[in-house]
Amino acid sequence: MNVSNLSNLFRQNSVFQQNQALGQKLRQPAANDALQQLSENLLSARSQEKDLKSRFDIVELTERDQKADSPLAEMPSELLNLYLNQYKAAGYVSAQSEASLMEFRDRLTAFDQTIQGYQDILDGKAELNKMMTMEDVSNLLERTRAAREAFLQKGMENLNRAGEDGLSVSDRAYRLVADEGDQSDFSWKIDASAKDIYAEIDRARDAAHQATSFYRKGASRIVAELNRRGEANRPYHQLDFAAEDTAARERVRSDFDFLYSRDIEGLLRYGLEKDE
Repeated sequence: MNVSNLSNLFRQNSVFQQNQALGQKLRQPAANDALQQLSENLLSARSQEKDLKSRFDIVELTERDQKADSPLAEMPSELLNLYLNQYKAAGYVSAQSEASLMEFRDRLTAFDQTIQGYQDILDGKAELNKMMTMEDVSNLLERTRAAREAFLQKGMENLNRAGEDGLSVSDRAYRLVADEGDQSDFSWKIDASAKDIYAEIDRARDAAHQATSFYRKGASRIVAELNRRGEANRPYHQLDFAAEDTAARERVRSDFDFLYSRDIEGLLRYGLEKDE
C-alpha cells in the first residue's frame, strides 16, 4: 500500500470502499451511513474547540517590558540566541502535544457519538435509515465499538510516549527565565484506568498547555532582551504563536490520518466483510 496516499479515516469513501482483491462488496448504504456519521460527529467536535490562540496567556514582550536587571541582561547575545532556539523548538513540540491531545479527544468524541446514535436506533429512540436494516445497525455498532477501543489504546500509547519527556530546555536556560512558583516538571500521562477518559485527557491537555506557555514565555523574554539591545533583527526573532498553532494543528491531523487509519480501516472492513 502506498502510505503517502492513505485516506482519512473520517473522509468519505475511505474506510468502506469495495475490496477489489477479495472481490467482495460491502453493504454500501450501511457503510456510507457509518462513515457519514463519523465525519459529521468529528466536525461537530472540532467546532466546539476553543480557539487555540485564545488559550495562550503569553504575549510577545517588548524591550520596554524587559527589565535591564533581568538575568538575561547579563548573558552574551550568542548564548541568548542559543537559548532562544531551545525555547522555540520546545514550544513548538509542546504545541503539537496540545494539538494531538485535542485531536485525540475530538476523534474519540466522534466515535462515542456515532456509537450512541446506533444504540438509539436499536432502542427505538431514533429513526432507521430506509436503506439499512436493524441487522446492519447492530453489526455497525459492534464494529464501531471495536474500532473505538483500538483507537483509544493505540492513541494513548503514542501520546504517553510524547508526554513522558518533561523539560525540553537546558537547566541553565530554565533558570534564566523561570519565575518563583514556575514548575519544572512538564511531563504528563493519560491514565488508561481512569473512569472519565475525557477528564483525563483534559488533565493532560492542561499540563501540556502549561509547558507550552512556559516555553513561549521564555522565547518572548529572550526576544525582548535582544530587542532592548537592538539585535532582534532576523526572521527567527519573529514570534508568531498563532501561525505556529495552525501549523501544529494541521500537522497533527495529517499524522493522525497516517498513524491510525490503516488499523481502524482494516478492523472495520474485516468486520463488515465477515458479516456479508
